[in-house]
Amino acid sequence: MGVLRSESYRILQVGRDAADTGGGRVIVETSLHLQRFGHEVTILSDVPVPAAEAAGLHVLVTPLGPLLKRWLPKSKALRTVRHFIQLLVFSMFGTALAVRRSNQGWIVLNHNLEVMCGDVLVLHNVFNVEHRDSGHGAMRKFARWFNPVFSFRILRERFMLAFSKGRIISAVSRVTRDEARAFVRGKVELRYINNGVNVDKFYPYDSSRLKLKNDLIGDAEAFVILFVGHEYERKGLRYVIASLVRLPACVRLLVLGGRGSSQSVYEKIARRLCVAERVDFLGTIMDTRAYYQMADVFVLPSAYEALPLVGLEAMACGTPTLMTSVGGVPEFLENGKNGFFIERDPQSIVDKVLILMNDPERLQQMRLKARETALHYSWDKVAEQYVELIQEVAEEKARRA
Repeated sequence: MGVLRSESYRILQVGRDAADTGGGRVIVETSLHLQRFGHEVTILSDVPVPAAEAAGLHVLVTPLGPLLKRWLPKSKALRTVRHFIQLLVFSMFGTALAVRRSNQGWIVLNHNLEVMCGDVLVLHNVFNVEHRDSGHGAMRKFARWFNPVFSFRILRERFMLAFSKGRIISAVSRVTRDEARAFVRGKVELRYINNGVNVDKFYPYDSSRLKLKNDLIGDAEAFVILFVGHEYERKGLRYVIASLVRLPACVRLLVLGGRGSSQSVYEKIARRLCVAERVDFLGTIMDTRAYYQMADVFVLPSAYEALPLVGLEAMACGTPTLMTSVGGVPEFLENGKNGFFIERDPQSIVDKVLILMNDPERLQQMRLKARETALHYSWDKVAEQYVELIQEVAEEKARRA
């Protein structure tokens, strides 16, 4: 493997808001392993990244980033303005800093196309395809163009992919790689390296799950469905809530996350369907392990995904996953073995949940298979693939020098 070679590289991982996003977790985890392999790694972000700094990684923070992060406007319009300014400021300062490091011989990995340069463009999704497959109606899709955050992101992605000659594009799944091809001009290297999961941090609970349920939600006998995600509409939370109407009263739904979504809208849905007492909105929780361990099943009926970290985290904790067959999900979900494919339809969720509720032995077998699957996606294995890619880039840059 590439990691056995003796060269040590200087690597700049670029990602806005790397402290509080799924993409940020990818950056931090791969950086930690690259550092352990003997490489010098710096993370370029617009905010401090405590998890990285605590592990000895160097974090380079762009000007104004922390100030904008601390600005918490109350109105939705001002929050959109703040987000737009964050994108522009990071793109401007981040590009300048990344170009300087690149000129000094660093290998620049540009995650999510947040700056206008990079030796490797790492795609955590294809925003244009996500928009197309969002599930929104035609009018809603048209209206999104008047949102400066949306229009900036979608146009930036088209520009960066169209003029990516001389770079390598690496996506987080085969499907994401193939989605990107439609926007690329000329001969460009397109690869994929799957996301990983920290199998030492996320692991099955080795004691009484009934006690864990009692400690966390005060109901040891509940059958717990877990939903983790920020964009409730795209990720299909309404279908999970509606499924409770047709499931036994012992079934509880825990909802973690919610940034960028209107929780009140979904609370109203739960009340209208008379299941509000069975839905717990817990907000953003940084340490989700215990909730994955407690859950009987993880459900995510998304309209679009690239390769969701939450699905792998659930499996690492031995929790079967019910997910739509979108993006890179089929690359790790084996239907009927470590989970089930579902549709964006309440009855589809009901049918699969009832199978597991009524067959404890099958549920246990799925738990074991889910953990086994996750072990194939450890960050060590992911980082080894990044090292091989970085070696290839470094050799090409040396030839051009």
